[in-house]
Amino acid sequence: MKTQLLTLALLGSTTLAGPALAQSGDACAALTGIDLPSTQIRTASAQGAGTLPPDPMSAMTGGSPRPVEVGAHCLVEGKIEDRTGADGNQYGIRFQLRMPEDWNGRSLFQGGGGTDGFIAPAIGAIPSTGSTATPALARGYAVVSMDGGHNGLNLDFTADQQARLDLAYASIGKVTDTAKSLIRA
Repeated sequence: MKTQLLTLALLGSTTLAGPALAQSGDACAALTGIDLPSTQIRTASAQGAGTLPPDPMSAMTGGSPRPVEVGAHCLVEGKIEDRTGADGNQYGIRFQLRMPEDWNGRSLFQGGGGTDGFIAPAIGAIPSTGSTATPALARGYAVVSMDGGHNGLNLDFTADQQARLDLAYASIGKVTDTAKSLIRA
C-alpha cells in the first residue's frame, strides 16, 4: 500500500516533455485513431469552457462535491486490455483523461477510491470535505482517473486474478503510460 501511495504521489508531480497541447477540436478528435497497445479510445472530443456537475462519489475520489468551472479541454475516454475474465465477466481498465488547452506542462493521476469500479470525473479536486483548493484541471494540469480494472462497487471481480492484480497495482502503470502517450500525441 505504501508503494502504491508513493507511486501516486510521484505521478501527480510528473512533468511531461513534448509539444504543447494542440488547441483544435480536430487534434483532439484525432486521438481516437491513435494506436496504443491493448487500448481502445472510445471518446476524444473537444469540450468548451463551462461548468462540470458535482461528482456523487466525491467522498472517495478526486472529484468535487460542488460544480466546477473549467476551461476548454480535450476529453478522452478509453479502455485498456478489454477481456473476458476467468469468471466470464468483461474486464478492462476504463479511464478518463482531460487535457486543458491552457496546459501547464504537468499531469496529475487522480486514481480512484475504495475498491474503485467507477470512473470519477478527471478534474483533480482535493477529496476533502470543505476543501476550497482549485481543481488541478482548472490550474492547467492534464488529469487522468480510472476504475481500477473492473466495473461496479461490489467485490464480485475478485473471482478473477487479473482483476485483483489490476486493482492492487497493475492498473496504475498501465493508465499512466497510456495517459502520457495521449498527452504527447
